[in-house]
Amino acid sequence: MCFKKKIDLDISSDYKIEIDQIKKEEWDNLLLKFNDATIYQTWSYGAIHWSENNISHLILKIKNEVIGLAQIGLKKIPGFKLTVATINWGPVWKKKDSTVSLKNLDILLKALKNEYIFNRGFILRIRPYEIKKPEIFKIYIKNGFKLNNNLRIYRSLRLNLEPLVEDLRMNLLQKWRNCLNKVEKYKLEVIEGDDDKLYDIYMKLVDEMSIRKKLVTNLNYEEFRDIQKNLPGNLKMRILICKHNNIPVSASIFSYIGDTGLYLLGATGDEGIKVNGSYLLHWEAIKRLKKLGAKWYDLGGINPKKTPGVYKFKKGIIGKQDGEFFHVGTFDSYSNIISLFIIKLIDKLINVKSKLRKFNKTFKKKYS
Repeated sequence: MCFKKKIDLDISSDYKIEIDQIKKEEWDNLLLKFNDATIYQTWSYGAIHWSENNISHLILKIKNEVIGLAQIGLKKIPGFKLTVATINWGPVWKKKDSTVSLKNLDILLKALKNEYIFNRGFILRIRPYEIKKPEIFKIYIKNGFKLNNNLRIYRSLRLNLEPLVEDLRMNLLQKWRNCLNKVEKYKLEVIEGDDDKLYDIYMKLVDEMSIRKKLVTNLNYEEFRDIQKNLPGNLKMRILICKHNNIPVSASIFSYIGDTGLYLLGATGDEGIKVNGSYLLHWEAIKRLKKLGAKWYDLGGINPKKTPGVYKFKKGIIGKQDGEFFHVGTFDSYSNIISLFIIKLIDKLINVKSKLRKFNKTFKKKYS
């Protein structure tokens, strides 16, 4: 069911909106021009996570200059004649070397609603890559989006990389710095790359760690591997492997596209526990990101209650900086009350499915 109603975009003829008129290579090159671009808005992520036939791309231009992007994943809901259009960590609108304009975000949201809700009749869900700020929240609400209180809000720690390397080291919490000093005495080897052989080493360390910790997770490691294979060279994730006596003991994977390095995946094998290789890998990631020109290092999701050890470890990296933050949340927009009912039902089913998947993995680990 499609809706012919449209939003008055209230923009001059200088602005232009293009939908599904771009190819992969051009899209990937455009992402590099934005500070808020991440791996989750790459074509490769969309093609692997949603499938090539279920992604859509919207571009906002002013006088032929691209000022905003959004990759949208499309998923049909079984049993309903309805599709959910999802934007993960987008839209992208903070152009490098340009003044951040909230008007660009405002127009992007209007254009997205116009196409995916009123033209196509979809439910639109956006998980912005935005730190919680009143002005961002207000723009979403003003454009008819509703905050979804049923979904977990991303919480993380972010290190400001602008200080000198020696100052960043002094900023580390004392115990964390002591561990780093200790691990450096082992004279471990750190190798870096992006090929599948290194990812294979990472997966072997994941297996060791999962058995040791009896770890159960919903992370799809093979999906990340397929995304890595699909990404062009300049957008690939960086894989760091720490070796002790020529044996891989720890691994860390991060992505750097906009102005922020994102810590995505990590694993420590049985031998890595003895030498604290993860301390060295994070420190090496910090130095490499700073050299590349990154402004921030996002250490990934945290949950102080459920995983206090991980939180404490990452807090040691942030040190004296005030780096803890929440994202603004997940926003939904839809055309009618029936869509609202369906989206709430979907969220409940997703939560149940996630819990069942985790239960099945726990059961198999325990009795296999």
